[in-house]
Amino acid sequence: MRVMGLDLSLAHSGYAIFESVDKFVHWDVIEPCSSLSTPNRVLFTVGVIRAVVLAHGVTDASIEDYAYSQFGVSNSIAQIAENAGAVKVELVRLGVNIHVYSISAIKNTATGMGKATKGQMADAYRKLTHKRKVEDENMIDAFFCAYHHYAVLSKDA
Repeated sequence: MRVMGLDLSLAHSGYAIFESVDKFVHWDVIEPCSSLSTPNRVLFTVGVIRAVVLAHGVTDASIEDYAYSQFGVSNSIAQIAENAGAVKVELVRLGVNIHVYSISAIKNTATGMGKATKGQMADAYRKLTHKRKVEDENMIDAFFCAYHHYAVLSKDA
């Protein structure tokens, strides 16, 4: 099983791919050009995710749920939802199983605290991977989204 963790947004979407809980395969951030319209940003993101899924044989996607409290402008959540909806449709077309997890559950798996800060998530990443450099925050969120999926599977076993 190959799991792709996804932290979706319109500006930068992080993704991370694991082959198993201790075998990390690939990660990156998707950054559509800021001059693109919202539909074209969504189309760009979906296209990159499609290519990554096919290139890496992804079987499952672990998607971070929405952080409703972060949206001050009412249409921001709608635009994020449109992006996530388009990504989910493409994942289904590709035969990928979709799993959506709350941000607090992902943070709890990563740090033991459901309300962990970005800094605490970065510290947990460094501790788990033994890397000093912290990559893009969206990639760290995607990393722990995939990692959380394996934690859920191990609890269910």
